Amino acid sequence: FVDGENIIDADYRLFYVHRGMEKLAETRMGYNEVTFLSDRVCGICGFAHSTAYTTSVENAMGIQVPERAQMIRAILLEVERLHSHL
Repeated sequence: FVDGENIIDADYRLFYVHRGMEKLAETRMGYNEVTFLSDRVCGICGFAHSTAYTTSVENAMGIQVPERAQMIRAILLEVERLHSHL
């Protein structure tokens, strides 16, 4: 609640909005399109979600990721973590 430019009171409203992303990924998207969907699960940690999805696909398909790519991912994940905590 606001009085001019001063905030007098605020309510925290904890609620969950189901967006149906799982079903969308199962039925309407190809595996290569789900990466872009996983980026949008959260507005702060999109890279972490897309990395989790990509890693699960790589593990399921038996793909060996080069060590350099693993290190680049680790660095970017840490940068994103720092960004979300500062």
